[in-house]
Amino acid sequence: MSGVIDAPSPVLEVEGLSVSYRRGLWKAPDQVVKDVSFEIRLGRTLGLVGESGSGKTTIGKAIVGLVGVEGGEILFCGEPLAHSSRARRRELSASIQMVFQDPYSSLNPARTVGQTLAEPLMAHRRLKRAELAGAVFSILTKVGMDPSAARRYPAQFSGGQRQRIAIARALIVEPKLVVCDEPVSALDLSVQAQILNLLRDLQRELSLTYLFVSHDLAVVRYMSDEIAVLKQGRLVEYGDAETVGERPEHPYTQALLAAAPRPLHKRLDVTDAADGAIEHSCR
Repeated sequence: MSGVIDAPSPVLEVEGLSVSYRRGLWKAPDQVVKDVSFEIRLGRTLGLVGESGSGKTTIGKAIVGLVGVEGGEILFCGEPLAHSSRARRRELSASIQMVFQDPYSSLNPARTVGQTLAEPLMAHRRLKRAELAGAVFSILTKVGMDPSAARRYPAQFSGGQRQRIAIARALIVEPKLVVCDEPVSALDLSVQAQILNLLRDLQRELSLTYLFVSHDLAVVRYMSDEIAVLKQGRLVEYGDAETVGERPEHPYTQALLAAAPRPLHKRLDVTDAADGAIEHSCR
């Protein structure tokens, strides 16, 4: 969707990825991701779609280092990550960020928005106080929030506003890759439209690369250049978004498409939508 020319090599390559969870001390590990492979090139979006329990969120967490990898490899700009040290993962965390599903639990209620946004910058860069404030104000403006939001607490904002703040937190360190884990599923439809269009605008402006995780094939089609469909941890369909989203071959993908309640352009009409962002509309 971004129109950005492909890089010579992918930003992200996932090769034969497998992930297992141990459910109990005396039980065998449960393999939730099974031999999954895909790639994402610069400035493009891969939509990862599947029902609850399909393993899509686990893949996103494996990419950012929140869960361990049983088999396969994850390469970021050609660098293997699957078995990287914690120190190297911390170094790369500025380049690989994640936007979580729930905007209510992903922000610390005891910290102001400004403190929340400044924290990742303080971890990765040595900036003076004025530089930190400038960066916080700038990113808030980019996500459609008034800079005065920096002095307030998460409880003072709506769900859509909190997700804008969560996006700002991910982008303030200027990542190359952003994993969006069901970023609109907890929001009302009109607010979903605003956030999805904000993500698209930011991608064009900042040349971002997205892994967009969702259970909703219509939303994934709207956001993505390519789509990968997961069923019970396995990749069952993978291709360009138009083909997979409109003429799917696998019966499971066809069922996901049929489950969409109505066409996306009717569900995500943003002409008059508003989520209450402080004096700023979506870019």
